Amino acid sequence: MKIGKVHTLIWGTLFLLIVAFTLHVTQLFIMAVAVGLLAPLSYLLSSRSLNGLKVQRRLPSRLTAGEPTQVSLVAHNTSSQHRLPFTVQDLLPEGLSAPQDNQHLIVDLASGQQQTVTYQMLPLRRGLYELSALKLITTDLIGLFEFATSVAQPQQLLVYPKPIPLPDMWRTATASRGSYQTTRRTPGPGPDLYGVREYIPGDDLRKIHWKATAHRGKLTVIEREQAQKVAATVVLDLSANAHTGWGNESSLEYGVTLAASLLAQALQQDRRATLIAHGAIDYSVPASKHPNQQMQFLDALARVQADCQQSLRSLVNEKRRQLYQAGSVVVISPQVGQSMMALVTTLQKWGNSVTWFSLVGPSFEGQADSEARYQGFAAALRRQGCRSHIIRAGAGLVANITRRQRIAS
Repeated sequence: MKIGKVHTLIWGTLFLLIVAFTLHVTQLFIMAVAVGLLAPLSYLLSSRSLNGLKVQRRLPSRLTAGEPTQVSLVAHNTSSQHRLPFTVQDLLPEGLSAPQDNQHLIVDLASGQQQTVTYQMLPLRRGLYELSALKLITTDLIGLFEFATSVAQPQQLLVYPKPIPLPDMWRTATASRGSYQTTRRTPGPGPDLYGVREYIPGDDLRKIHWKATAHRGKLTVIEREQAQKVAATVVLDLSANAHTGWGNESSLEYGVTLAASLLAQALQQDRRATLIAHGAIDYSVPASKHPNQQMQFLDALARVQADCQQSLRSLVNEKRRQLYQAGSVVVISPQVGQSMMALVTTLQKWGNSVTWFSLVGPSFEGQADSEARYQGFAAALRRQGCRSHIIRAGAGLVANITRRQRIAS
């Protein structure tokens, strides 16, 4: 209610009544009554002005962080009466950016008519968002009272992390020629000789190596070799007490973006890629030949939270079947220390090369001088034959990673 206007009406009515009683003028009595009834009549006539109004929010159900999208608000007057101008307000949760106050005026809406207004939404970071109901606001005929109602429209919005271009992290340099090797040789159909082995019932008799058979005194077959892409596995630590920082400048968001970028790069190189991300819910994605596997990775990474109560080492042991001779394993974690070194040793014993991305927790809390233990952990990793990268807040992922630091295959 507009207090200034109400006071004007009240004092105006009293003034007219006083003058009417003093001068005994009938017309002034009529005017006083008319002014006194103006506010309640305007309220009664306008109190239902939002009835029959429907507003629908239209936007994609999946977006990518940092990429703006257009949101449409479609207003529909389902009543049999013309509706006064009203405002649609779309209140967005933190992490989604929109124009200030995000209010949009619908000027004229006849019975059965629709009208659409649009605005630009910018998702600031990945996540699963619950969009609240739209709020409709209007006033009475003379602007004394404000009426509001909510249009319930439960809606979820999933925002994917945005992979960023990184140096070629999955290659390893061959010392002799400086070339790059992304494959390993394994038995299978191929043009080159891999070796010989004892005959197994069911083997093709055309593969029998007669000279080796005569020499060994038992049937021996030839094996050919095939080039096989080294598998790529990303382990994202989601321990509840490990991550620090807030919003985009948090260790978890850095880890998620790094995981998305490494997995995208692995798929571009036609590798078998696996994500291990176990929180309160297991969002791990096994390797597959699904054409939309990158979308599966992004969907999982959009939802992960740092809410795991189980130790990273025990989780990795549970995933042994996936990690045994997986190839190249990347661990992204804010944790360092003896327990993590034991985890590295385990992964190496299973036949994997290991690279560790250390998310420096203190840097995400503004403590730039507390990195000694991360530097010591990185040195210990290098002594054990692993690659190590130290990721600090503020510098950005690309600046933290140099082209000479590559993941061993």
